[in-house]
Amino acid sequence: MKPNDPSPQLPRRQEAALMALLESPTLNAAAAKAGCSKATLRRGLAEEAFLAAYRAARRELMGHTAARLQASAAEALDALRAIIADADAPAAARVTAARTVLEMATRTAETEELSERVAKLEAAALATEETWA
Repeated sequence: MKPNDPSPQLPRRQEAALMALLESPTLNAAAAKAGCSKATLRRGLAEEAFLAAYRAARRELMGHTAARLQASAAEALDALRAIIADADAPAAARVTAARTVLEMATRTAETEELSERVAKLEAAALATEETWA
């Protein structure tokens, strides 16, 4: 399901509510945009099909957001490296840039390690599941 390509699985009014939820900062704003009550949105989010569609659309939006962030990461790193290398930059700016680079490098390494561990656990779980099948 694409956020700007509503799923045919939901009725039109639920699609409008789904889009409003994705585009609005609050439940009240989403209800106003969708032309329904806040209680109606809460009931919709309690329904399995609507909640599944909402979660799928949010995952897709987050995927697009992550891709845009990743596309900007090299430029951001270049800017930080330029600050670090600039002898005329204030010491506080250089330290902050260096700290940011180190923190992001550490997080990246941790994320990669966790991803590898999760992949191994998933493979082991699948192998165990196949053994019991």
